[in-house]
Amino acid sequence: MSSVTVKIPTPLRPITSGQSEVKVEGATVGEILRTLDSQFKGFGERVLEDGKNVKRFINIFVNERDLLLKWRSHPSCSRRGTPSPDDLR
Repeated sequence: MSSVTVKIPTPLRPITSGQSEVKVEGATVGEILRTLDSQFKGFGERVLEDGKNVKRFINIFVNERDLLLKWRSHPSCSRRGTPSPDDLR
């Protein structure tokens, strides 16, 4: 598992006690989001639908690459739904 820096957008900073960046351990987007939710009560409620799929208005970037854009443009993707964090690579 590696340590990553997650940049927290302004609307979510009250959940992270005002922190604009948080370092967490995780190998996948799903692990990282679950770790953030366990460390910061309410984080998962703000970014996940029913604790499973990424909400439509949330964007997830890894090294400046928009993972949701890639996911939504894949031919096998159902564009009506939203991905689970574990679907994002």
